[in-house]
Amino acid sequence: MLYIVRHCRTDWNELRKVQGRTDVPLNATGRKQAEELALRFADKDFAEVYSSPLSRAAETARIISGRKPVTDERLSERLFGALEGQSKESEQFTAFWSLDDELKMPGTETIACTAERVREVTDELIARSREKDVLAVTHGGVLMVLNYILKGRPAGGNLTEYLPDNAEIIVL
Repeated sequence: MLYIVRHCRTDWNELRKVQGRTDVPLNATGRKQAEELALRFADKDFAEVYSSPLSRAAETARIISGRKPVTDERLSERLFGALEGQSKESEQFTAFWSLDDELKMPGTETIACTAERVREVTDELIARSREKDVLAVTHGGVLMVLNYILKGRPAGGNLTEYLPDNAEIIVL
């Protein structure tokens, strides 16, 4: 079974700021969430543990599994460029996730490019988890794209409809 988890809470999550590739660490609430996930997964002996190289994901994976994860760049958050540090409530952030009129800015990654790497890494992890339990910890943007791949186009045409909560789990 493949268990994909969104990293636990950071200060920027609480402030509703776009993190992207900015390496914002877990806060005390996030560490507590990860410890709760560790208890929830106590009966799992993960054969393999993966995470994004960003510390908030790697620390979440380490707390859950009790060991250092293998990091994979393909599990990194989408490149947000100048949107990093901005409010998730902004029109630009919403437009950045629009399937109808995606905002394109220098130094960012398109939804199509993100989807390509997310599909590739997910297919590999699913293959690895056919006869064993595998844990992967990643980011909200990656999981929005994964939900788009799995569920199809959201009703409003905007992937923000698929934003999971911190510590949310997808089982494949």
